[in-house]
Amino acid sequence: MSDYFSTVRQELADAVERRAHLRWYQRLRISHGRPLAVVLVALVVAAPAVAAVAAVAGWFSPGQPDATGSPSPGTLFGVVRPGDSRMLPIRVADPQGGPPWGLRLVRTTRGDTCVQLGRVQGGQLGSLGIDDAWDNDHQFHPIPPSAEDAQDCGSTDAAGHGFVNRGIFGESASANLGADYITGPQASGCRPPVGGGGYHWPPCPPGSNRIVFYGLLGPDALSITSRKPGGALATQRTVAGVGAYLLVFPYNAATCAEYDQAPGGAVSCDAKSEAGATPVVPGAVTQVAYTHGRTCSLTRPARLEAAYRAFARAAVAKLGQPKVRPTASGRPSINAKWLAAYQRLLAQFLARQHLTLTQFRDEVGAIQCPAVGWVASTATQVTPAEVATPVNVRQFPIGTYGCPNKLRLPDGCDGVTTSSWRELPVEWSFKARLAVTSSRSWYEWSIQTPPGCGGGGESFATDSNIHAGQILRYSTFLDGSCRGTYQLTVGFMAQAPPGQTENGFGGFPGQDGSILVGRASITSR
Repeated sequence: MSDYFSTVRQELADAVERRAHLRWYQRLRISHGRPLAVVLVALVVAAPAVAAVAAVAGWFSPGQPDATGSPSPGTLFGVVRPGDSRMLPIRVADPQGGPPWGLRLVRTTRGDTCVQLGRVQGGQLGSLGIDDAWDNDHQFHPIPPSAEDAQDCGSTDAAGHGFVNRGIFGESASANLGADYITGPQASGCRPPVGGGGYHWPPCPPGSNRIVFYGLLGPDALSITSRKPGGALATQRTVAGVGAYLLVFPYNAATCAEYDQAPGGAVSCDAKSEAGATPVVPGAVTQVAYTHGRTCSLTRPARLEAAYRAFARAAVAKLGQPKVRPTASGRPSINAKWLAAYQRLLAQFLARQHLTLTQFRDEVGAIQCPAVGWVASTATQVTPAEVATPVNVRQFPIGTYGCPNKLRLPDGCDGVTTSSWRELPVEWSFKARLAVTSSRSWYEWSIQTPPGCGGGGESFATDSNIHAGQILRYSTFLDGSCRGTYQLTVGFMAQAPPGQTENGFGGFPGQDGSILVGRASITSR
């Protein structure tokens, strides 16, 4: 497998949504607003649009609170612990005026430290009824700490320090973060001028979208240096004790191209998108200063970066958009032949640059700042013998199944493409010998496709609490036209290091810091 694809996985977090190219173990769910995964440092009929934008400069009367959804204490980030939230002393002016932007820090039942983004009025965090959000009611809608759509969570160390970094391209000036999946008057908004948002929504008024960078850099961070639109540099102090920072810029074609730092072209400008990483990776931030005179630079070699961007755009133009096939986990798998063709073009590009994959990784793909100040856990080391267990597999006949079907598999008929596609249904199960009680621990599995079928595969990681002795069952529909042996591998992440968070997307069981639980083979004839 390519070094390149493993080292830049965090920077290509939105690749499937943006029709870019990732190996099977790097796929991330398609964003439909603000997904609840982390990450990585890793963006209605209404009143007239012009009036909606102009209204941002005024004061907003109180409105109904943001809808909070129904999170579970033992799933994803969990729920905010009662009384464990505080507004951070950050206020950033909006390009069009009105209430400033701010952040709130919260801690959850699954051990996460999270930040919540919004506009601030009267010391409260909230969203605004402008730009077709909240039916343009020109009210301020408080976002309670329990609002799951507002929070971004990252790695948390043994001392409770949070390390979270987020970039959003195309956020609405309303800060109506739950618009895409909440019902009622909150479920309204506008489409950014270059895509994103609800298809039935009206176009956003000019200048009403933002690029936002924010996060927590840990207790040792003192300040950040960032690039303003146009290239000017500015230095600002972070919030003491947590290293919090917040940057808000106008969203347009020029700023998107300026701040999109993911190798593969300025694709974040194609639709509203988000990218997250821990620790921080390049974006607007160019340098972080820490205690004891330590600094971290996030400046890339400009010539090589520009050359790669041009190559990636040309490669996609030549190969076309990759075909995407759903998997059992509901996440897409990029066509293996497309990936292979792209890698051949990549090899030619690197040859022209006189670089190996490793050299390219070192010069471009691996620029990031570490989690300075991270306090490692002193938990007892988990041994392979403590988690090893048999993985039991059941195969069904190859055929055309469609959806719904009568197999009653644990993951339903996720992964079925069309009624004419020949599928190989597979189910497997194993016993979780150790419990999972926080988001820094999980079970994960991966399926590697036979070499003769172009490589690739799919993967998954649990995202909820699991009790010791619980039987975990999963299923998928494999490509029925592929002949050979699939390799199924299961792993257990006992304590994730900084930068690795429970994301539901899997990885390399037994090789990515996780401990091997078991293996099994699936033969397709």
